Amino acid sequence: PTTITSAASGTWSTAGTWVGGVVPNSDNNVVITAGHSVTLNVNIARCQNVTINGTLGYSSTSSTLLFHAFGDMTINSGGTYN
Repeated sequence: PTTITSAASGTWSTAGTWVGGVVPNSDNNVVITAGHSVTLNVNIARCQNVTINGTLGYSSTSSTLLFHAFGDMTINSGGTYN
């Protein structure tokens, strides 16, 4: 799978959040870079593997969001999953 890395803090569905402007999908590995905070704002966010060096969290305005990593979720030192 192609690895998609965060380019800045933002929402999962915003192209500007990701290097190359590519929003991750179920075919991609995802890396959240240290210092970046990515907010899940789609009903179902899917990826193969995710590495969290920054923060991955849910939108405070919705309780019906689902995050599904088909492989591994790695939360490194300094990383946060809310």
